[in-house]
Amino acid sequence: MTMMAISALASAGQGGLQAMAGFGQAREARRNAEFTGAINRERLRVLQSNADLSTRRGAFEAGKVRDQLEQVTGAQAGFFAAGNIDPTQGSPAFLAAQSAAQAELDVMAATARGMQGRADAFQQMANVQGQTADAWTGAKTAQNTARIGAGTAFLNTVSQWASLGMKAWGGGAGAAAAPAARTSSFGPGTGAGLMTYGSGGFY
Repeated sequence: MTMMAISALASAGQGGLQAMAGFGQAREARRNAEFTGAINRERLRVLQSNADLSTRRGAFEAGKVRDQLEQVTGAQAGFFAAGNIDPTQGSPAFLAAQSAAQAELDVMAATARGMQGRADAFQQMANVQGQTADAWTGAKTAQNTARIGAGTAFLNTVSQWASLGMKAWGGGAGAAAAPAARTSSFGPGTGAGLMTYGSGGFY
């Protein structure tokens, strides 16, 4: 076996090993994407629960504020009635309005906290979904890279063996020598188309 053949075999083997390594990396990337997806699905479920809980907590706290305002308003009304004070004028009216305004601010704050908690959970969910998408993108890229690498290795091997075959069959040794020019009875080098006596035809 010639050195060129040995070199071609070694190159083919190296290309095959590289292709196998590439497909191995692609399989590992796919397993990682599947694992990441499974973990992140559970994380998304928990984050969705947190978002719903935050909304309910905000509504609950706002409801507590309204209940407290109702109790305060009732107590004030009882106090004014006991003192025979008109609650719609002067300080009693101002006090009631102040209590209602403060309660409304507290309701808005409680609702805002619930909405902020829900928004934070949704942001985390988006990050988790992005991690899953990145994992699958990496797996797809690894698979495409492995296929391209295997195709390149195959083409290189075919090219090397084709080149080796051409040289083995004399493709690189030059064309065969052209046949010598035929001569006629009238002298060498005159070409075909001349009739000779007794030949019955042309050269």
